[in-house]
Amino acid sequence: VIGKCDQNGRLLQSWNSGQIVVSPLYDTTWVDLWLQDGDAYVNAYQKTVQSPVLSFSFDFASETFTSLYDPLSDAGTETDPFKKGPAYPLYGTVQAAVSCLDSLNHLDGKADLQKVFSLVHNYLEPGGVFCFDLNSPYKFKRIYGTNAYVLEDEGVYCGWQNIYDPESRICEFYTSVFTENKDGSYTRRDDFEREYCFTQKEVETLLRKCGFEVVSVDGDIDGSPVERDTERLYFTAKRI
Repeated sequence: VIGKCDQNGRLLQSWNSGQIVVSPLYDTTWVDLWLQDGDAYVNAYQKTVQSPVLSFSFDFASETFTSLYDPLSDAGTETDPFKKGPAYPLYGTVQAAVSCLDSLNHLDGKADLQKVFSLVHNYLEPGGVFCFDLNSPYKFKRIYGTNAYVLEDEGVYCGWQNIYDPESRICEFYTSVFTENKDGSYTRRDDFEREYCFTQKEVETLLRKCGFEVVSVDGDIDGSPVERDTERLYFTAKRI
């Protein structure tokens, strides 16, 4: 995502190969919030000359931040820049927070989503902007559902099975990826993920409950309105 704030505090976004790049607003700290295996991680981007890019993990039990990765430290390499660096806590506040690629859908439900919203509120300065996207209920019901997909490229084959339960609102994803080796054989890797389906109304209610003003909810990054068949919801909120 390439993002910058307009005069109304709205983050203008565009996708860039799944990577987050923040416009050069100097002396401004941005936070990238993402999820993996049920844990929340935050990358703080201090946009000044030669400033480090830091990652922090949020422990739901202790409700604290500790550093997870420092890609500019000696621990990282060009091929694997996100090796674990030295641990230290996150202090201070930031001016903006971004979460993309339906990361927050990986939370287990509304209680966890409220915890994350409260945490972001604590670390945002007054007037700070929080922008994130979520997969829509339409996508869970119609695109995922119980559908199976096959993705194939040169040297790579992926089988993808979805199982969505409308009662629990949890979708399970089972994938098997086959990667071709030099000798013509294939290496198989199986993976499992799950996401929770949040409604737009639920998300807006939780944002307000946690001290945010809902600036907008869009159906695409171009600001188009939410439609019946919208697959991804783009939220822009401001800390009050």
